[in-house]
Amino acid sequence: MRPIPDALHGRPFTRSEAHALDVSDTALRGRRFVRLFTGIYRTAETEPTLDLLLRAAQLGLLHR
Repeated sequence: MRPIPDALHGRPFTRSEAHALDVSDTALRGRRFVRLFTGIYRTAETEPTLDLLLRAAQLGLLHR
Protein backbone atom coordinates (compact mmCIF):
# COMPACT_ATOMS: atom_id res chain seq x y z
CA MET A 1 0.00 0.00 0.00
CA ARG A 2 1.41 3.36 -1.03
CA PRO A 3 1.47 6.22 1.47
CA ILE A 4 -1.00 9.05 0.93
CA PRO A 5 0.83 12.09 -0.50
CA ASP A 6 1.28 14.87 2.09
CA ALA A 7 -0.32 17.37 -0.30
CA LEU A 8 -3.70 15.65 0.14
CA HIS A 9 -3.87 15.75 3.93
CA GLY A 10 -6.00 18.29 5.79
CA ARG A 11 -8.02 19.63 2.87
CA PRO A 12 -10.51 18.61 0.20
CA PHE A 13 -9.07 17.70 -3.18
CA THR A 14 -10.25 16.75 -6.63
CA ARG A 15 -9.96 13.41 -8.34
CA SER A 16 -7.66 15.11 -10.87
CA GLU A 17 -5.34 16.32 -8.10
CA ALA A 18 -5.20 12.80 -6.68
CA HIS A 19 -4.43 11.33 -10.10
CA ALA A 20 -1.64 13.87 -10.61
CA LEU A 21 -0.08 12.52 -7.40
CA ASP A 22 -0.43 8.88 -8.58
CA VAL A 23 -3.46 8.05 -6.43
CA SER A 24 -5.68 5.66 -8.39
CA ASP A 25 -9.46 5.48 -8.55
CA THR A 26 -9.21 2.14 -6.76
CA ALA A 27 -7.39 3.84 -3.88
CA LEU A 28 -9.95 6.67 -3.80
CA ARG A 29 -12.71 4.06 -3.38
CA GLY A 30 -10.86 2.50 -0.45
CA ARG A 31 -11.10 3.12 3.29
CA ARG A 32 -8.32 5.72 3.35
CA PHE A 33 -10.41 8.27 1.45
CA VAL A 34 -13.92 9.74 1.82
CA ARG A 35 -15.93 11.03 -1.13
CA LEU A 36 -17.57 14.35 -0.21
CA PHE A 37 -19.12 15.23 -3.56
CA THR A 38 -18.75 13.92 -7.10
CA GLY A 39 -15.01 14.07 -7.82
CA ILE A 40 -14.17 15.71 -4.45
CA TYR A 41 -12.48 13.78 -1.64
CA ARG A 42 -10.72 14.05 1.72
CA THR A 43 -8.47 11.61 3.50
CA ALA A 44 -10.19 9.53 6.17
CA GLU A 45 -7.84 11.12 8.72
CA THR A 46 -8.94 14.65 7.81
CA GLU A 47 -11.53 16.03 10.24
CA PRO A 48 -14.89 16.66 8.48
CA THR A 49 -15.46 20.23 9.68
CA LEU A 50 -17.98 22.71 8.32
CA ASP A 51 -15.11 24.73 6.85
CA LEU A 52 -13.79 21.67 5.04
CA LEU A 53 -17.24 20.87 3.62
CA LEU A 54 -17.67 24.46 2.41
CA ARG A 55 -14.25 24.38 0.72
CA ALA A 56 -15.16 21.02 -0.84
CA ALA A 57 -18.40 22.45 -2.21
CA GLN A 58 -16.51 25.42 -3.62
CA LEU A 59 -14.01 23.07 -5.29
CA GLY A 60 -16.88 21.13 -6.79
CA LEU A 61 -18.36 24.27 -8.30
CA LEU A 62 -15.01 25.46 -9.65
CA HIS A 63 -14.19 22.14 -11.30
CA ARG A 64 -17.47 21.45 -13.11
